[in-house]
Amino acid sequence: MSDNAKHFDAYVVISTFGRSLMEAFIPVIMYKSGYELHSIAYYYMLMNLISFGITYPLALLSKNYSNRILATIAIFAYIGLQFALPYLDGSSEIIVVIAVLYALYRRCYWQSRRFYSLHIVRKKQIGKAYAILSIINQLSVMGATFVGAVCLDSLDMNTLIIVSGAIMFVGLIPLYRMKLAHERNTVKLNLGKAFRLIPARDLIIFGTFEALNVVRFLFPIYIVMYVKDNYQSVGIVTVITDLAIIVFSYIFGKRLDRTNKDFLRLSTLLVVTVFAVKAFSGNPILYLISFLEGFMTKMHEIAVQRKFFELSKKYEYNNYNLAYEMALNFFRLLIATLIFVIPVDIRTAILISLAIMGISIFINYKKPRIKDFDESACIEE
Repeated sequence: MSDNAKHFDAYVVISTFGRSLMEAFIPVIMYKSGYELHSIAYYYMLMNLISFGITYPLALLSKNYSNRILATIAIFAYIGLQFALPYLDGSSEIIVVIAVLYALYRRCYWQSRRFYSLHIVRKKQIGKAYAILSIINQLSVMGATFVGAVCLDSLDMNTLIIVSGAIMFVGLIPLYRMKLAHERNTVKLNLGKAFRLIPARDLIIFGTFEALNVVRFLFPIYIVMYVKDNYQSVGIVTVITDLAIIVFSYIFGKRLDRTNKDFLRLSTLLVVTVFAVKAFSGNPILYLISFLEGFMTKMHEIAVQRKFFELSKKYEYNNYNLAYEMALNFFRLLIATLIFVIPVDIRTAILISLAIMGISIFINYKKPRIKDFDESACIEE
């Protein structure tokens, strides 16, 4: 393993643990603060609208300077977000503040993280490399979510905020130790050209995959509404799901490297089915379904991410990453808008998200014949 890969893995572990202490509980904190689903949907729609709007400017910033700048901005935005959470009082003004901070954090964090993962993962056996990265990520999420749940139920939220922020700052140390010769390049950002070059079916696959994250955003609210009204119930379900993900990731990732099958259609069908059943489940069936969810969602995620990294070889880093981020943002915004505009309950909101995810089942998955991109032509000395 290269030094850059080690530094990047360390950054993923530390930053994921720090942000996961509270991130999954934000919709639950809002619900417990007196906000109904319609208000939470408004926050989610606004956050994704802002996120969509700042994607291109942030891509320009990272191209002209460094993706490390984005990672640093993400940490400051996340800490600001956490300090704003205790002020949730049922008003719409604080929702706007939290939406702006979360959008800035999420866009900066994932835009920079995906850029570095493109450099690290796409030079290896993609399925295996991404599976290892996924296991590292889920170990951090599993431990942090449960610790965060216990702290929120029994300790002061401000203590957790301080600890989470400190851990996020520590995560910057390995990131700044990475050395990439071609982090900056001379290729002009051209979003329109990027969208024309990347096959539309692949952008739709990436976008509909993001519906899974909308479902993950909504399910903690479902758990406190219909299962048990505390943070630890959300933490326990997350631990069960993550255990299954860890077990399945490495095995399935290695299998993907030895086959031409992509499992995209099958995995999408399985994920939609499992979540649809979960949306009507209670104790103890919910825990069993959550374990199955871990297997199915990881199969789908690894299949989609393999396509993401394979296709990345055909294009220049910055334009490809920008088009990918815009596609994901658009689909999240679309789903959030539907949930906000149409007055629905939590189960219907989940089913709407799953229906949009199911669109990818009907897509032609034939691989495009495109030559690999020559990145040496755009390296800045």
